[in-house]
Amino acid sequence: MAAKAKINTARDLFYFSDDIMRITGFSQSKSYKIIKQMNKELEAQGKLTFEGRVSKRYFNERLGLDVDTRQKSRA
Repeated sequence: MAAKAKINTARDLFYFSDDIMRITGFSQSKSYKIIKQMNKELEAQGKLTFEGRVSKRYFNERLGLDVDTRQKSRA
């Protein structure tokens, strides 16, 4: 029997302001500013972005974090 493929959700692919707050220790307003800035950078590269969230891969790359974004979802 073939194993079912895992479907990635928004929480698997993107960081939201509460995630940025937890990672950086910044306030919610500063976290939104970071998301907005990174999304501007991605748009300049021709990437599609979504308000209020930023790609985990891009965020981790920009901050130099060595994090596997495919980690198991939170319980």
